[in-house]
Amino acid sequence: MVERLRQRGDLGDDTAMALGVGLKLFGEVMLDNRQHPLFADFLPRFGEFIRHLKQGGKSRQEAELACPPAIKLSRSCRAGTCRS
Repeated sequence: MVERLRQRGDLGDDTAMALGVGLKLFGEVMLDNRQHPLFADFLPRFGEFIRHLKQGGKSRQEAELACPPAIKLSRSCRAGTCRS
């Protein structure tokens, strides 16, 4: 996660490291406690945020346009991480 954030180039190295580590730790705590009411409303939005982050900040529509039609049904393509 940290390396992916660094490669984006829109955050400084220290910021990318802090964000990557923070998201990783927070995500693990949230997943371990997904039934807790504190996380009930936020979990789906967190997933959307992570997908958006992995797409490099692209909109869902831009990510879909980048994927060839033959692999649009794959999970990685829906997440914006397909390698065409």
